[in-house]
Amino acid sequence: MIPFFLRGSIQNCRLPTDTFAGRLMLRAMARGHRPLWEWALEALPADFAPGTVADIGCGGGDALQLLARRHPAAETLFGFDLSRASVARTAKLNRREPRIRVAQADACRLPLADGALDLATAFETVYFWQPPADAFREIFRVLRPGGLFLAACEVNDPAAAAPYVKSIEGMTVYTADDLARILREAGFPSAETAGRGPWMRVLARKPA
Repeated sequence: MIPFFLRGSIQNCRLPTDTFAGRLMLRAMARGHRPLWEWALEALPADFAPGTVADIGCGGGDALQLLARRHPAAETLFGFDLSRASVARTAKLNRREPRIRVAQADACRLPLADGALDLATAFETVYFWQPPADAFREIFRVLRPGGLFLAACEVNDPAAAAPYVKSIEGMTVYTADDLARILREAGFPSAETAGRGPWMRVLARKPA
């Protein structure tokens, strides 16, 4: 259980604020989540070369920076987050990368045209999408035919995570099977799932 005196600060997991606690959380997530990102990205086909990418719930922008390095041929990479503090840090971190564009946006209402993306990613963020089905339908809309959606989370056991979930407003932990089912309901015909200990990743393709 999260100590009572830390419960205000821990809300920055969901929506980082422009406070010392919020900035500290963004830096901590950048350091702590990198192994998860790298493992999740192993799910992408070796010959996959996206032209347009979006990291949805981009946090502090470090995963977006990693995506830019991994995909040097990508023409545009978007970073979207509901948190103004996250958007500000992402823009600052990636200011020397002209391909990166950052905006404040809800995962359920992305400022993109239909079929705009080859790849959408979501790392450690689907817990907070309300409801996730609406966000997945929106991602389905903005992916081109044949485009990929990759999501990854550090925890996939709702029962084990329950003590922490009770302390973080608006957080829901899903199993990989949960996410695969919701993705199918959103229009994706299937989803590949994998786990490593408490980690999970889900990869879905929009029909060509």
